Amino acid sequence: MLRRTFIPLLVFLLGIALGFCLRSARQAPAEKATYLRHSLATNGELTCPLLEIESPSGGDLALEAVRDEVQSYIKRRLAANDAAEIAFYLMDLNQGRWVGINEGKNFAASLLKIPLLIAILNKAQVFPEKLTKKIKYETQAETTPQNITPSKTLQLGESYTIEELLRFMIIYSDNTAKSLILENVDQGYLARVYSDLGLSVPDFKNPDYLISLKDFVTYFRVLYSVTYLNKTMSEKALRLLTETEFKDGIAAGLPPEITVAHKFGERGYPNGTKELHDCGIVYLSKSPYLLGVMTKGRDFDILKDIVKDIYRIVYRYRSEKGLRMY
Repeated sequence: MLRRTFIPLLVFLLGIALGFCLRSARQAPAEKATYLRHSLATNGELTCPLLEIESPSGGDLALEAVRDEVQSYIKRRLAANDAAEIAFYLMDLNQGRWVGINEGKNFAASLLKIPLLIAILNKAQVFPEKLTKKIKYETQAETTPQNITPSKTLQLGESYTIEELLRFMIIYSDNTAKSLILENVDQGYLARVYSDLGLSVPDFKNPDYLISLKDFVTYFRVLYSVTYLNKTMSEKALRLLTETEFKDGIAAGLPPEITVAHKFGERGYPNGTKELHDCGIVYLSKSPYLLGVMTKGRDFDILKDIVKDIYRIVYRYRSEKGLRMY
């Protein structure tokens, strides 16, 4: 009698234990996917110090819904021959969840300015006097032609501090300022920034450096999370990026009251191919997100519209459709 009672009881207990193990195994991936947001310091105006750990892509219904609509939009524009290639990347900065479309595709455009900014500010953390060093613009710099002309450029014969050159380079995207900084920076030190962030080191004299959208947004992630520069310099870099003059991409797809720290890159080729990219952090209240769009086509105006439309789609999902991204 005792044996008859004991065996069913043992089977029952083993079943409970097995069920618990299976449940734990099913839950393990979700737990590993959690984006650890341990605060390391008080948040700044434009930064949120944390331990930078990226969750796997997908897994969030709101993000996947946005991606699906962007995917449909991209298919329509490609079918209409409005663009040859379009890449998209979206990250919820509160959770680390992200989605992308062609985010691993390489593009070539003027995107050297942000790592150059980071390298200069990294050096200035130890030697702050570097920012006040003056450089005279004595010889006409050899620069990559700009199709989107900056409203302000350096004047030949004038002297500028490194900090002033950074403003010209970031706010107005002036290639002359970039060239002048490159001539006066230790390129080995600059190369270390790429290596530290796990990115391939470019030939700094070659304007056709290839980089994927997913790699490029790394610069924004480390600035926002204060995981490379210190808080003061991360805030300084992002503040400059909020003043970016270019308003035909991201800014055109967002309400004017929304703060956005972004950088665009563009390039035209002799065969008529053009590239236009715009990437940045959108500081939506309680739900900041990182969004990047890279495009290749034949018409800058059409490419600007594509960037603007994609930013508008993402913003509409958050503000009008009520799909929370946090």
